[in-house]
Amino acid sequence: MIWGACVLFLQTDTASVLLEVIGYIRFLHDQIEGGKINSLDFHRKDDLLVTASEDDSVCFYHIANAKLIKTTYHKKHGADRICFTHHPSSVICSLRHNLESTGEALRYLSMYDNRCLRYFKGHKERLLILWSMVRILSA
Repeated sequence: MIWGACVLFLQTDTASVLLEVIGYIRFLHDQIEGGKINSLDFHRKDDLLVTASEDDSVCFYHIANAKLIKTTYHKKHGADRICFTHHPSSVICSLRHNLESTGEALRYLSMYDNRCLRYFKGHKERLLILWSMVRILSA
């Protein structure tokens, strides 16, 4: 009897998690109008999500409230891969366009005031993977 109750609890917990994930996916699907999402990242502590889309937009979401907080557009260089940094309103974004001319591959962006805090140069091709060192160092 106790085993059956544990299995039922696990099934209910798993079902609620799956329903929550499906809700997030539906929310994201409804929010994307212009293009596909290239990359997304969840903040490690806060209920935040950031996405980079093919329409060169970066969207910042509060996932507990299912609310779009801010959208910024980066038409000149594009937005390809994205991840949070140590701060909830700062992200690192890889570029999609003009890599050969500028030599810039990464930008450190402040979502709070929509400005680039720093450029990182060195790559001439698109980056395929962008992973936050904060996660690696805190693991």
